[in-house]
Amino acid sequence: MIVENIPGVTYGILWVQNALGSVFGEFGVKALAIVITMFVFTSLMGYYYEA
Repeated sequence: MIVENIPGVTYGILWVQNALGSVFGEFGVKALAIVITMFVFTSLMGYYYEA
């Protein structure tokens, strides 16, 4: 698995944050937080609409 080659980084969202942070800097980490927040918000709105 590719995650095993990165010492000190656990798999999951921390791995994605570190990858975006190394490529895009602080903007990448903040952009990921915004994207996840928007995904959660729109998913909840969709579920409330269907209910």
